[in-house]
Amino acid sequence: SRYAKLHPHNISQKVVVIVEHFREHVMAKIGGRAKAMLVTDSRKAAVRYKLAIDKYIKEQKYNLRTLVAFSGSVVDPESGPDEFTEANLNPAIKGQEPSEAFKDDEYRILLVANKYQVGFDQPLLHTMYVDKRLSGVLAVQTLSRLNRMFAGKEDTFVLDFVNKPEDILKSFQPYYRSAQLEEVTDPNIVHELMTKLIKANVFLWSEVEAYADAFYNPKVKSQGALHAQLKPGFDRFEDLDDEQQELFRKDIASFVRLYEFLSQIIPYNDPELEKLYVYAKGLLPRLAESGRSDLLSLDADVRLTHYRLQKLGEKALDL
Repeated sequence: SRYAKLHPHNISQKVVVIVEHFREHVMAKIGGRAKAMLVTDSRKAAVRYKLAIDKYIKEQKYNLRTLVAFSGSVVDPESGPDEFTEANLNPAIKGQEPSEAFKDDEYRILLVANKYQVGFDQPLLHTMYVDKRLSGVLAVQTLSRLNRMFAGKEDTFVLDFVNKPEDILKSFQPYYRSAQLEEVTDPNIVHELMTKLIKANVFLWSEVEAYADAFYNPKVKSQGALHAQLKPGFDRFEDLDDEQQELFRKDIASFVRLYEFLSQIIPYNDPELEKLYVYAKGLLPRLAESGRSDLLSLDADVRLTHYRLQKLGEKALDL
């Protein structure tokens, strides 16, 4: 199993997936500053991935730089006669800690082996490529490296080569009560949902077009121009009966969630899908059902205006 996992053909196939996915779906995120982490299951795997990725980048003439992080040295005669260390695999940073060098915009992908999976704080980290078995608290700690907030960072993504989704969900559930697993991954589902939403007659396509024009126009500074295009759709939604409202709310939420996910894997190249996505994402918070029992979702428009810290008492906890 280990021979197969570390085989050059196996690694080279994954390298193509990782690099091309990063270029196609990640590189332009967060204003063109998004970074990614590749989590490997051993130091030898980290060495081989680093050499293979750098070779592929050089062959393709891509402007992309990587770093690798692991402790000690690695002996791997199949990769080279000398020992491999962080220093000789990252010669350009001249002995600097990889986590510090990774803060520079020129370095976009960090490869790790049993390092930086806990306590690593890099807000520009957007995507994680996982080639290591993860479970329990380690899965939560590792994937949560993506959770740091940054201006313009609206989504994150994990491409996992080895773990089963239900196992990852099981690891998260003790810590996140609302953890969900989306089972539908058919790429055509977004088109079906788009047709269903249009047939509901809640919005006019001209309103979607107007909202998208305002959304993507850098000269539009006021939120009023956006909200004005949402109001007619919301008014029509209010005229629906309770059952129709619930169905439309579920469909539009599914469309937003699935398009966010699938568009990172499949290049739809469909402007109409993108326009409906930004419109739906703007309309969805307005459709919140009163008296919902699930956790409240707060968007970026909410801000803290008052806060008070008060001592309630002292307790001795005997274990």
